[in-house]
Amino acid sequence: LDADENNAPVPSTPDGTVIQNVEIKGVTGGKIDYAFDAKHDQNYTAISKYYNVKSVNAPSTFDNDDDKEQSVYVYLTHRTEDDSAHATATRTINVTTPDGKTTNSVKQEVNYKRTVTKDLVTGKIVPLGQWQADGASAWKEDTPKPQKGYTMLIDGVAGTKIAQKTPAFKDDEPVDETVNVTYQADAQEAQAIFYDETTGKEISNTREIVNGKTDETISFTKDPNEVVKELEKQGYVFDKDNANNNVFVAGTTYDKNSEVHQYFKYYFKHATTIVTPDNPKTPAD
Repeated sequence: LDADENNAPVPSTPDGTVIQNVEIKGVTGGKIDYAFDAKHDQNYTAISKYYNVKSVNAPSTFDNDDDKEQSVYVYLTHRTEDDSAHATATRTINVTTPDGKTTNSVKQEVNYKRTVTKDLVTGKIVPLGQWQADGASAWKEDTPKPQKGYTMLIDGVAGTKIAQKTPAFKDDEPVDETVNVTYQADAQEAQAIFYDETTGKEISNTREIVNGKTDETISFTKDPNEVVKELEKQGYVFDKDNANNNVFVAGTTYDKNSEVHQYFKYYFKHATTIVTPDNPKTPAD
């Protein structure tokens, strides 16, 4: 009888071995010679793999009632064995570069172990104590590669490092975690400036200023090259040989330095012409 299961009968062992009836022979008044061992019980080897004997309830002698069988009750308890259980908490760090491609996925692991008891009859696992770290007890700090001209976002919040962290537990199991690293383009500014070489000053009301983001295409409200044409109609001549010129080219993008604006510079001379009563001119000439 299974003493751990309310003295339920044990018809077979967990591996399927059927428990056989054991017949004990004797004479009226004779001693009942029985013990739960290999000598007296053919089931001993099969049963003792999974059960321990708690007690044996047997009459001491044979009675004088030939019509009624006497019974011997063997009370069994489940055998158990200690084992080790293991678990792992994984932190996955996904780094998505500014071009939208996930180029790096870092996996960090914290391993745990604890002793458990296994019931050899039911297979049930019973933990003994709490999980203990098997090695490092926390995910280590991680510093993703910075991208010039971009602000790093760690799960949507600006930052530069992913902090060391001890895994959380839920329902007595360590919980995995995912951290997403993305990059947000920084604000940028570009200016087109037009200078008068003669006065050494900027030509009034000509500066173009536009704002955007790192790596975006620069788009001035008025193309600087159109401003050049307008100034030439006013009597200026673009000095193409001035080494300080930095002419804007359509399709140019904002650079990755958000601390310094991009400047496109144009230098002009004053156009001159001989004017006589017989040869009058206008500023457009």
